[in-house]
Amino acid sequence: MKRRKKNKRLGTSRASLKRSSPHYSIWEEFCTKVDEAYHHSNADFLHQKNAGVVPNPESQAEMYRKVFDAAATAVVYLVTDHESAENCAKELEKCSRDLLRAFHKLIDEIFPASARDASQGTLARLEWDIKERLERAKADIYKAALEAPVKPKRLDTTTITSRSGAARLRAHLESTGTTQASFADDVGGSGISARTVRRFLQTGRTQRYIFDCIARTIGITSADLEKPLE
Repeated sequence: MKRRKKNKRLGTSRASLKRSSPHYSIWEEFCTKVDEAYHHSNADFLHQKNAGVVPNPESQAEMYRKVFDAAATAVVYLVTDHESAENCAKELEKCSRDLLRAFHKLIDEIFPASARDASQGTLARLEWDIKERLERAKADIYKAALEAPVKPKRLDTTTITSRSGAARLRAHLESTGTTQASFADDVGGSGISARTVRRFLQTGRTQRYIFDCIARTIGITSADLEKPLE
């Protein structure tokens, strides 16, 4: 018994959008809807043929254009940076190839060889339209990548112990007459308060990014802050 070949999904390249991507489920849901519409339309096309009605290839080609436009609109919303833009562009290129391959196969199934020349013009126009749409869509994808907000740099939360740094900070506070609360306000970093400053003065221990913020507020480098007082 010959095994039935499973219908291929449109535009779902496993090498581009990975399952670990937070956007994978969005693209999968979209592809499912497109896949259903695509197979439903092809079934109607074949039904017309079986009923003795000559199908109109132009109407089917227009449906393929709409499928591609929907895909192009969907992938732009998945762009968060340049890497995701590259992946989305690959997905869209694959979708365009799948659509054109499917339309070519459909034409071969519907029209006999003697009448196939009439449909070749439709196929050529569709290939040209999809190519133009793909270039415009890729431009929109890379534009979205440029406009995407820059991801904030992850704070270094590793712990550093520096008695010398604590001594230098204490000397700075005494020489400038700055209170711990006022210095914490000057630092202005995330999670930095008078209590944070006080704990560092007592133990010499704090997180690396806080240590760097303290050095910057004093007006020296982190390396200088670690040097012992002379």
